[in-house]
Amino acid sequence: MISSRNNPLIVETALLKTKKFRKKNRAYLIEGTKLFYEAVDQNLPMTRIFATTEWLKKNQINFPADIIPVSKPVLEKLSSLKSQEGVIAELPYILKKPKPFNKAIILDNINDPGNLGTIIRTADCAGYNQVFLTKGCADIYNQKTLRASMGSIFRVDIEKIDLRGMRVLKDQGFELIATALNGKEIFMNEIEVPEKFVLIFGNESNGLSKDILELSSQRIKIPIYGKAESLNVAIASAVIMYAYIDQKKE
Repeated sequence: MISSRNNPLIVETALLKTKKFRKKNRAYLIEGTKLFYEAVDQNLPMTRIFATTEWLKKNQINFPADIIPVSKPVLEKLSSLKSQEGVIAELPYILKKPKPFNKAIILDNINDPGNLGTIIRTADCAGYNQVFLTKGCADIYNQKTLRASMGSIFRVDIEKIDLRGMRVLKDQGFELIATALNGKEIFMNEIEVPEKFVLIFGNESNGLSKDILELSSQRIKIPIYGKAESLNVAIASAVIMYAYIDQKKE
């Protein structure tokens, strides 16, 4: 058992809590029993597993990587959370072969990791298996993103995209549907759902960039009936994703 917080392996692994070190080593940490088993269910490769003896007694399975028993203070050193559940695993960056899709979402400059993870979870629930992120989005391997996604990050295909990539999607026959203040109100009007479409959501403060709006095929918005200025982007994206799914089913 490793009981020293200054153990070289522990010190080096703890650096994965920073984006810079994650990117350099193309590796990240997951914390907690639920995320651990979500990763196991998806057969994701793991480099090593750090766990307390108490957790190991309750979870006796065929582990997919070497088990390193650690003390609670050592687990605290590796953790980004206030309270730990007894297990932290190190994984290499997720690599997936792109799958065909006829609907997707693009997230532009969603820099709050909690919102990003929640939107990815909603996309998974609503059957949007392809998510594109622009450069300004939060890190998908941030602990807040991972935990907010509740494991959906392991199931949904996530790729980076820029304006050039969006033009490629448009050339491939995808309708680029952007959310904008001057958009057409959904619910007030019948939604025409294209065979192939991409919903685009922007930062709450600044909205979508001018270039993306100009590239879009159409613009939409959710009507506001009360006095609040707007909906949280995670809530708004959920409403719109499901609106387009429900309309297509009818």
